[in-house]
Amino acid sequence: MSLALLGAVLALAGPAQEPTHSWAATQPSPEHFLTKSRLLYDTWDEARADGAAWTVTHAIIAGVAPGWALGVEAAWSDRDVVSAAGLEDLRGWLSWRFLQRDLGPVDTQRAALLAGVSLPTGDALLTRDEIAPSCGAVLTDIRGRRGFNKASG
Repeated sequence: MSLALLGAVLALAGPAQEPTHSWAATQPSPEHFLTKSRLLYDTWDEARADGAAWTVTHAIIAGVAPGWALGVEAAWSDRDVVSAAGLEDLRGWLSWRFLQRDLGPVDTQRAALLAGVSLPTGDALLTRDEIAPSCGAVLTDIRGRRGFNKASG
C-alpha cells in the first residue's frame, strides 16, 4: 500500500481534531486545562544549509473565564545544521474567543484573537535572543467530522 493511500485511509478513519501546525479557535472551559504534545521531524534542502531537526513541543492551555484561555509552550530541538540541541524560547499567549455559534452537537463556528510573546529563554544557538511579541486571529468551522481552519499571525 502506498504511503499516500495509507495516509488517506487514516485521515478518513480518524476522529476530528485540531490542526497540528496552526492555531484553532477551540479552548478549554474555565477551570479546566488541556495539554498538547508533538514530535516533529523537519528537513530542508537549501544552498549551504541542508539539514534536519527533531523537535518535541509540549503546551499547557488553561481556561480562565468563558471565552478566555492562557497557554504556555516549551520546545526541545536537535538541529544538525548548527549542531545544536536544547531548549528553544518559551512561548506564552492569551486567547479571546469572541464568537461561538454551536450549530449542533458537534457542529460549531468559532473565532478568536490571540496575543502572545516569545521569551529569550532558550539555549544559546536556539534562541532569538529577544522578546518577540505576536498577535493573530483564527476562524474554526466544524461540520460533523470535517472542519475548516484559517489562522493568521
